[in-house]
Parts: sequence; structure tokens; C-alpha cells
Amino acid sequence: MFKFNFDADDDLDAELPFEVTTTQSSTGESKPSKTPETLKHFKEIPVCDLFSNLPPAISYSPLAISTSSGSHVALSRRDLFDARFQLISGEGAEEDDGSEDKPPALEFVDAPSDLVPGVYEGGLKTWECSLDLVDCLDKTYEGNVSERLKGKRVIELGCGTAVPTMYLLKELLSTASHDSANVQLHLQDYNDLVFQLVTVFNLLLTWYMSPASQAFRDNVDSSPAGDQQDPPPPADATIPGELPLSPELIGAFQESLKLRGIDIRFFSGSWDTFDLHHTGGKYDVVLTSETIYRPESLPSLLNLMCQACVGDVSMSHTSDISNSPARALEDITAEQLTIAESTTPYLCLVAAKLVYFGVGGGISEFVRAVEHPEDKDQAPCHQRKGSVQHLWERNEGVKRTIMRVTWL
Repeated sequence: MFKFNFDADDDLDAELPFEVTTTQSSTGESKPSKTPETLKHFKEIPVCDLFSNLPPAISYSPLAISTSSGSHVALSRRDLFDARFQLISGEGAEEDDGSEDKPPALEFVDAPSDLVPGVYEGGLKTWECSLDLVDCLDKTYEGNVSERLKGKRVIELGCGTAVPTMYLLKELLSTASHDSANVQLHLQDYNDLVFQLVTVFNLLLTWYMSPASQAFRDNVDSSPAGDQQDPPPPADATIPGELPLSPELIGAFQESLKLRGIDIRFFSGSWDTFDLHHTGGKYDVVLTSETIYRPESLPSLLNLMCQACVGDVSMSHTSDISNSPARALEDITAEQLTIAESTTPYLCLVAAKLVYFGVGGGISEFVRAVEHPEDKDQAPCHQRKGSVQHLWERNEGVKRTIMRVTWL
């Protein structure tokens, strides 16, 4: 089973429910802080904008994942306290959504609540199911991400700290080769702020800890002592450290991705305003984790997931996994996962907790919305009917599962 090595003060969700900020109507009824009419509209955030107001350095800590296949995934992610300090010191811009009652960005980092519906959707924290998804991807691609994703388009919906995308990028950069991967990695999150404070820096750290940054690190090490202000930290994702930021570092990161044919783009806003035409069309791989916690948001999420998946599939193409009960991921062979991936022209994976206490969502609500979109007892969905296969589940502690969705 999964074995995660986290510090006690880590910002990972444990067994606590989401805390949701609501307001009271004149009748005393609880309602979300914002109405659907004020939800953020889709927009692309250029990478140059995310790097336009850099702090001098970022502090990071290791994120260690022991997978069910026996491999050990080591990633580096920015410390949340460091993002908070960036805001306090005025080195990060406040997110502007055009409203007058927007809570300050610092409130999100201080985390008075995990969710403020229509305002903040929890993206600054790393949630457990994103790590489950890394395990599933590791099992699926068997360390051969570069070949399996060559020429593919990937999107992570509700990415937050983007741990699954970090894993894919790590594998794509695992060698010093400049062979073009021709891969598009797209990330979507509700809040611009999440991209500005954590997501883009996590991807930068993933590159820095890879062989792809070797030329940059060698160049810094060979510079005359008077030319460098801070020595670069070791490219070791298993230890904490501080990475000095500079235009040269950012330039090397972007050039390295370009040489390897890796295109990373960032899109913010609500799911129901997402513009697939703007992003270049449909996707071969659609990933999402910890996004089904609120029933009211399921229609927009499912509509986007359905529209985003390339091609069509019929029920006759289901794999042997689809007719089997959910099990521990280590009990599923890589061949079975490969079959599951090849039976459709796309791979659509959802990682989630069984129940999200205090919010109302969970697995049963999700499955019903996918497989019975015509159900009048739930919010209206316009996507095609789908099929949900439970690839993996955990019944101890926080109950979680990984689902593969097939659209019919």
C-alpha cells in the first residue's frame, strides 16, 4: 500500500474535513460566499507573467512518495510559509478578480478555511489524492513516460500544487537528452494566485532537480566568484533547500523545455467557461484529483472532462479491469493498466476521497452523475453518459479511490 513520508507540520490534508466559508442570507440560510454569476472567467496566464515579479529566492522541501510498484518518487515543492512571506513582503501581486469583497490573498495562505466557494478552491495545499494519482501514473507508464506521452496532450484540471504534472515532467526530464518529446502539459486551476505562488515554482523546481538543468548548474559553478551572489543548491530532491531566482535561471528553464519539445501552459477560471478551442483542442490524457468535493460543481467538471477527451468509445471496448472489483494498486498488473489505457484513445483518471465531510460531495455522487446524467434529482449535466471503473481503493484511514472514466 502507499507509504508517504511527511513531516508532522506538512500542509497535506490528513483526516480532517474540508472547511468551507459561507455567508448567511436574510433568512438565515447558509449560502456560498459568491454566486455562480461571479465565478471567474477562463483566461490563459502567460508564463512570462508568472515570472514577472520574482522573489530573490524560494524555499522548498522534499515530497517523498513510495509507490506500490516499489519505486521511490522524490519531488521538491515550494514551502507554503515561503509563499506567505512573499505576500507579506510585497514581492507577489494580489489576485484581482474585479470584485470589491475579495478576501486578501494572504488570507488564503494563512488558510482560515480550505474552501471559499467561488473565491478560493484549496489549490495552495497538497492533497492526498494527488499523490495517489502519481502512484497510478507510475504504475501505468512503468518509467517510460517519454515514449508513452510522445506527441500527446495532457491536462490536469484543478491542478493546485500540480503534483501529478510534476511527476510527468520529472520523468520527461529524467535524461540529459535533447530529443523532442513533443508533449503539451496544460494546467488549469480556478485561482491565478495558485499559479503565481506555488504551481509555476513547483515545475521550476522539478526542472532544476533533473538532469536537464545540468548545463545551467555547471555554468553557475564555473562562473568567477565575483559574478555569483549565491551558490546554487545541489540538485537533490530528497533534501530541503533554497533556490536563488534570477532571469538567467528562468531563461534556462524555458529554453530547456523548448529544446525538449515540452510546452507548458496555464489556464485559470471556472470549468464551465473553459475554452478548448483556445487551448488547441482535446486531450489524450485528462487528470484530476480532489475536485469532486462539491455536488454543485460536478456538472461543469464533468462537461469539461467529457468534452476534453479525444475520440469516442463503445461499451464493447472495456477492459478486464472494468469488470473487476476495485483492489489495491499493487495487485493490478502494469499490463492490465496498459490495456485499460489502450481501449480508448484517451486516459481519463479521477482520484478522490470516498466522502468529503462538510462539503457534501463524494464518490457515490460522482459515479451517479457520470453514469446517470439524466437523473432529475441532481444538477443537470449535458455530457454524454459515462462509465466509471474503480482501479484502486484504500479502505484504511481516509478512504480513497482512483477511477477511470470512459465516455460512451
